[in-house]
Amino acid sequence: MKRILHPRGDAADLLSISLRKLDSLIKSRTLKVVRIGRRTLVPNQQLVRFAARGTGAKQTKGARSPR
Repeated sequence: MKRILHPRGDAADLLSISLRKLDSLIKSRTLKVVRIGRRTLVPNQQLVRFAARGTGAKQTKGARSPR
């Protein structure tokens, strides 16, 4: 059976981002979560949607644009 809800750590690993970045995406409501008691779980559908639209990362200072 496939998981439909992922703990924060697993969700960050699946997206290949840090837990801190995942928390930032949750706080900005870019990723919607489900809270069950003290647990924060990320629906699989949210991970797929986020990955499909790209990372959403902003370009950092001094980084070059691809040509």
